[in-house]
Amino acid sequence: MLKRYLIVVLLMFSVAIAGCGTQNKVDVTQDLVAAQTNLENGNLDAAMSSYNAAVSADPTNAEANFGAAMLGVLQVAVDDNTRSFAGKFNVSLPTNLNTLLSTNAAAKASSVINFATIKQSAASPAITPGEVQAYIKNTLIPALDTALSRLANVESNPDFKYIVTAKMSKSAKDREIDLGEIYALDMLGSFIKAGLHEAIAYNWDYSTSNPLAETSFGTLKSDGAANMLSAKDAYIRMFTKWADGLNSIAAETDDQSDDCIPKYINSAEKDSFLKYINLVKNSLENGATTIDINSDVNMVVNLKTFYSSPVPDWKVYYNAAKNNYKDFDFTINGIFPELTTPVKWNNFIVSLK
Repeated sequence: MLKRYLIVVLLMFSVAIAGCGTQNKVDVTQDLVAAQTNLENGNLDAAMSSYNAAVSADPTNAEANFGAAMLGVLQVAVDDNTRSFAGKFNVSLPTNLNTLLSTNAAAKASSVINFATIKQSAASPAITPGEVQAYIKNTLIPALDTALSRLANVESNPDFKYIVTAKMSKSAKDREIDLGEIYALDMLGSFIKAGLHEAIAYNWDYSTSNPLAETSFGTLKSDGAANMLSAKDAYIRMFTKWADGLNSIAAETDDQSDDCIPKYINSAEKDSFLKYINLVKNSLENGATTIDINSDVNMVVNLKTFYSSPVPDWKVYYNAAKNNYKDFDFTINGIFPELTTPVKWNNFIVSLK
C-alpha cells in the first residue's frame, strides 16, 4: 500500500514538473510597445505602469525588467517616504515623475528650501543622522535591491538589446543598450548600495556640542555588523559585474558606433583593469591579497577582515591620535596588515614617488 502511494506521489510530481516546463509565457508585446511610445512622448508615469504590467505578466521578460528597473529607481524621488523626508527641508515634491521632471520643476523645488529651517546647531540638529539613516534603510536600499534584482533578470538573457530612440533621448541618433551597459548599471547600483549599507552601520546621532565625547557616537549599531557584511557583498557584486561588463563588451562583434559604451581600442588596458578588479575582489572574498601598485611596489590588502570584523567604535582612532598616537591601529582594522607603524607608512608613501 505504501509503495503504491509513493508511486502515485512521484507520478503527480513528475506531471507538475513537466507542466511547469511547458507553460507558455504571456505575450507582453502590447505593454512593451506602449511603454516605448510613452517614453518617446515623455510620459514616464505611463511608461512605468506599462513596464510594471509587463513584469507582472512575464517576470522573465528582459526588456520589461530593464524598463521597470530604471524607472523604478526614478520613482523613489516621488514616493511617500521621499516626499515626507523632503518635507523636513521644507521642500514639496510632486506625486508623479512627469511633474517632477517637467521644465524647471526641480529648480523650483530647490528654490523653496528654507535654509533657516534646516540650519542646525551642533547641539540641536533639525534633522538627525538617524533619520537620514532610517530613510536610507527603509527607502533607498529596498529600491536598489529591487532594481538590482531586475537587472539580474536582464543579465540572464545573453542576446538582450534595447534601443534608446532619438525621440526618447531627444538626441540626434538612436543608441543601443546591450549586456555591457546592463553590467555597468549593475556595477554602479551595487557600488551605491555598498556605500549606503556602510552609512547606516554606525550611530552618528549626537545631543551635545561635542559628539566625540558621547559614548555611543561612532559606535557600531546592533545591526551594524550585518550591514557591513552586506556592504562587502555589494562590493563583491560590483567588482564581479565590472569584470563581466568588460568581458561582455570585449566579446561584441556588432557595429559599435551606436553603443553607449564602445569596446576598448587597447585590449591591454582592459586586461589591466581586469587584473586589479580581480585582486580587489579576492581581497574582499578571501582576505590578504598582494596588489601591485607599480612595477617596484606592492602592498598586502585585507578587505575581508575590515568588513567581516568591523571596528566597534571609531572614536578609538580619534582618542589614540589625541594621545600622540599611542596604541593607534595603523593597519586601519587590518586593511593594511603590513603597515603597522608610522615609519612603515612613511616608507610606503616614499616608495610611491
